[in-house]
Amino acid sequence: MLLPGLPALSLVTLGREFRGRAVLAGAVALTAVAPVMGVYESMDRGPLLPFALGVTLTAVAPVALRR
Repeated sequence: MLLPGLPALSLVTLGREFRGRAVLAGAVALTAVAPVMGVYESMDRGPLLPFALGVTLTAVAPVALRR
């Protein structure tokens, strides 16, 4: 159940790390959670959880490289 919140948190971290405004970070968080339900609907066809976690954590890679 952490999958909807994880992409939002990683994108907010990405935005704030590169000096984005707080309003932009909030908008990104709300927009990022919207398509997650499509991932849940397609999970009955196969194990997509590792793929979804990989896509989610890709946004954190530039933050890790910058630090």
